[in-house]
Formats: sequence, C-alpha cells, structure tokens
Amino acid sequence: EKLKNPLILILIVVTIISIFFRNVVEALLILSIILVSISLDVFNSYKSDQAARLLKEKVRINSLVIRGRKTQLIPRELIVPGDVVFLSPGDLVPADGTISHAKDFFLNESALTGESYPREILDDGEAMMGSSVVTGEAYLKVQKTGKSTKYGTITKSLASATASTDFDRGIRDFSKMTMWVIITLVIVVFIINTTSGRSLLESFLFAAALAVGLTPELLPVIITVNLSKGSLRMAKQGVIVKKLSSIQNLGGMDILCTDKTGTLTEDRIELVKYVDATGTESDAVLFFAYLSSYHQTVRKNPLNNAILKDRNLDISKYSKADEVPFDYSRRRDTV
Repeated sequence: EKLKNPLILILIVVTIISIFFRNVVEALLILSIILVSISLDVFNSYKSDQAARLLKEKVRINSLVIRGRKTQLIPRELIVPGDVVFLSPGDLVPADGTISHAKDFFLNESALTGESYPREILDDGEAMMGSSVVTGEAYLKVQKTGKSTKYGTITKSLASATASTDFDRGIRDFSKMTMWVIITLVIVVFIINTTSGRSLLESFLFAAALAVGLTPELLPVIITVNLSKGSLRMAKQGVIVKKLSSIQNLGGMDILCTDKTGTLTEDRIELVKYVDATGTESDAVLFFAYLSSYHQTVRKNPLNNAILKDRNLDISKYSKADEVPFDYSRRRDTV
C-alpha cells in the first residue's frame, strides 16, 4: 500500500534514472530514504498489532461448556459447533446458536442492534455472539462460531473497509501535482534545449538532472517521522494507533457526531422528565414508577436503574405483595 503513494513512485523513478546515469551515490541515498519511510510505517503497524494482540489476551473470555458429558471451562476460541454452553448473568454469548431450557433469560444485544433495552429469549430462540446475559439462565447449542457468526461477519466487513483518510488523499493529490509539475518542466526544458541547438543526449541529461533536483526526496520521511512521533505520544496515554495517517484526521477534527451515543459511551438511560397521559409533569407518575422500580426483584432493567438513581423517595409505608416480570406480549411489568 505504501508503494502505491505517487511520491514514493516518483522517488523510485528518480532512483532508476540515477542508476541509469551511473550516479550510484545519489541512487543509494534516495533508495535509503524510501526504505526508511516504509520501514517506519511497517514497524509502527507491527507494534500496534502486537499491542492489540496483548490486550486481547488479557481479556480472554472463557465459557462453561458441556462436551462429551463433561462440564469444563474453556476459552471462547476453542468452542465448536455442537457444543452446549451454559449461560448465566454476566456471561458473554460466545457463539451463534439456539437456546434451550431458558429461565427468565434476557440478553443485552446493544453491540448488535444499538438498543440497550434487554430482550427476552425463550426456548428454541436464537442467541448471537456479541450479546451478554442480563438475567436468567439458559443452555446454548452452538451452531456457528468465530467469523461465521453474524457478529463475525460485521467485524470482518469493518476490517476490510480500508477507505483512505483525508490526509492520505491530500498527500496523494500533492504527490500527483508534484509529479505533473516535474514532468511538464522536464518536457519544456528538454524542448527548449533541443531547439536551442544542444544535442539530444545533452538535453536529456539536463532534463533528468532537473527532475532529480525538483523531487522532494525527504518529504516521505518527514511525514512518517512526525506521524510516528505522534503515535508514540498517544501510546503513552494508552491509545493504540494502527494507521499513522489517522492521527492527522483526529487532530484536524472540530466536531464529532455520532448516533446512539448513550449505547456507545456509557450504555445507560437518564431520567429527564415524568409526565402523565396528557403530557403534563406529574409527581404521581414519578412516585409510582419509583415504587415499582424499587420493589422489582426479578430483573432490574436500565429504565428502573435510571429512575432509582435520579432521586431517593420515601416509600417505607409500602410493601410488595407480588410481581409479574416484563414480557414482550404484555409489554409491561407489574408490581
């Protein structure tokens, strides 16, 4: 990819011209500049990949798997289709599959759907890798693992998307402009020299020397060194830079707009207002919502947590008689 940069291509052409005219010292200098620039970029990418790999090893996920009538705790990457995984609150679903023996089983699928509200999964329902267990217990019969899962398909498509950054496009445009300026000047100078009575060989040598002199040989190294310095400074702050050119984009950013900010950042809901059926603010609505959220024991969802964290109301006079958990047919819970 680095060799596709027009500026690097210009330097390679200049190196070939220098070798052709037996200017070995200049050719070696330009070649060393190319190698340094590419090596720094490759080295930075290698270090970033190594750091990312070490981070992944630190957060290795193990699952409780029933295999061959034996229950064992194994790493997620060793799970295969046909395994049965026991899932309980706090577990991450390690693969795609069907659920059996579900009991009050709710999954947080925000990583897949962007919605932070948990979804109930019944027997024979589907569970997908990337979701996490909020409450209840169930057994997952594994059908697809790794890159074959829906989550794996999403991550693979994101990894394959190698769109160039604005910085890359800017350097490419500058390199193309430089290349055309050099070509134009070389042709003009060559024509002027030949029409002035000089020999073709002499005119060509002068034009080639002009091309070598106009080429900004150190520019690739200057760019790479500065970006590498930025990546090292960011690494000290715990930020892994996998692509050097992204640093310039980050530094040039004024406003970052994202959707689903609550899910992406803190994954929590905040209580903003409480209104009745007419849209009027109602303390009674808040009180009964608080009463219900406080006494709910089957499953505390993000909405309950937001109500309880907003304020502390006195409900000592009330005691719970019974409760009916939330389900998607009634679309409510009852306390």
